[in-house]
Amino acid sequence: MFVYTMWNKFPEDCLFFIQECFNSPYGHVHFPLNAEHIEFKQGEKYNVEASKSESVKVLSEAAKTEGVWLLGGPHDDRLYAAPP
Repeated sequence: MFVYTMWNKFPEDCLFFIQECFNSPYGHVHFPLNAEHIEFKQGEKYNVEASKSESVKVLSEAAKTEGVWLLGGPHDDRLYAAPP
């Protein structure tokens, strides 16, 4: 698993980013078929167990298992350049 590999390679880090479209093929024709509704509402606690998103559940379980923060999806490139 990606997180396990990265954790072993960089054990001092605890925040990992998974690239855009990590859970589907890339291309506009694939987006409608593979899109997941996250149902996140800012300011409200998110219930992972009740989520309809398989990706949310898988990322949450992987993060818990490895003891890391794991962010999946598109990110601003400036996040990668942030100092530790």
